[in-house]
Amino acid sequence: MVGDLPHGMAGACIGSTLGSEADMRAAKPLRILWVSDSPLMATGFARVTREVVGRLLFQPGLEVTCLGWGYDGWPYDPARFAGRIYPCVASRHGGEVFERVVNEFRPQVVITLGEIWMLQWLQSHPARGEFKWIAYLPIDGGPVYPPWEPILRGMDEIVAMSAFGQEILRAGVPSKRIHLIPHGVDPGVFRPLANRIELKSEPRIRGKFVIGCVARNQPRKNIPALVKAFSRVVEKHQQLHLILHMNPCDVGHDLVTLLKRYGLEGCADVGSPHFSHQEGVSDEELNVLYNVCDLTVLPTNAEGFGLPIIESLAAGTPVVATDHSACPELVRGRGELARVAAMLTVGTNLIEHAIVDVDDLAACIERLYLDPERLRSHGRAGRAFAETLAWDNLLPQWLRVIGMVSGGGPADSH
Repeated sequence: MVGDLPHGMAGACIGSTLGSEADMRAAKPLRILWVSDSPLMATGFARVTREVVGRLLFQPGLEVTCLGWGYDGWPYDPARFAGRIYPCVASRHGGEVFERVVNEFRPQVVITLGEIWMLQWLQSHPARGEFKWIAYLPIDGGPVYPPWEPILRGMDEIVAMSAFGQEILRAGVPSKRIHLIPHGVDPGVFRPLANRIELKSEPRIRGKFVIGCVARNQPRKNIPALVKAFSRVVEKHQQLHLILHMNPCDVGHDLVTLLKRYGLEGCADVGSPHFSHQEGVSDEELNVLYNVCDLTVLPTNAEGFGLPIIESLAAGTPVVATDHSACPELVRGRGELARVAAMLTVGTNLIEHAIVDVDDLAACIERLYLDPERLRSHGRAGRAFAETLAWDNLLPQWLRVIGMVSGGGPADSH
């Protein structure tokens, strides 16, 4: 999806798209407002906001501020996020405070990271003519819903986060240029640890082949498919253990009851009911979890990208995922893809999602359990691939797109 770019390229790309560094210091900075989940939260959107905005903040010639969905306005440690965050109610997605923010900050560029339906209010906002709009869109299914087409055409630049999403958008709005900038990972944080065996000192997992799932417990993640598949494999191979890193209730399924239904007490664990998207575990703790796992599984119906996939690969832990949406771009050759049993039309926007074949999901898990060399080979390939998606390597692509809307130069269209 993206080549391995040297860390030093960031400055070169700024110079070629936004002008020389000396010119930018002399000129007024370009004001950018990033609109998405608060970077203080424990969500995928928040992670991307922290990583991308956290780098843009230190680029000469740019002044970047966030409008953070779900941020309550209380002071926070700058070590968590160095920039300024305007607060807003999460469910309103910024619409109720946007005019005030625009009047105070006067952004020349607004970058949004969110679903189209979350941001449709922006198209008709009275201040729309005062800034350029770059929309970073998580497309996990198609086709494009017809009422969304005028919203998409009203965006100045559209950025997809997967080749799958890029093709859906190209088909839906062929008049628009669709850029591709994937999400990234910090390979210095998510990395293989030397003491993986020692990490399994807990009696419940000592000597076990551990299968993990890092996801939010919501219907789209289809966690019951994994529970069913695991129950079939563990009947034949008792040295398996399942860890579901998620809230056992949340907005999805009652996972405690589900695990009991399949008789998995003692060979499966699920996260705390206090686990939430407001407060998550640290990156260091999450990396330990990936290293505890021999394999992670995402039985998802659809993904716009799949951050837990690339984090697991960066830790050297192979992945099994549904062969649909963005998953194949990340997993093929670095894990196993479980075939799709059926397609399902979901939501009022009539998006097509996939239902994974539970039998094939179980077969993929068993295949890697029984073939340690295949597992190790996938682990090495996954780590090498993850290193090419380091956040620093992706920054030049953002600078090119920003340079285009600000009149500084052409942007790449992948």
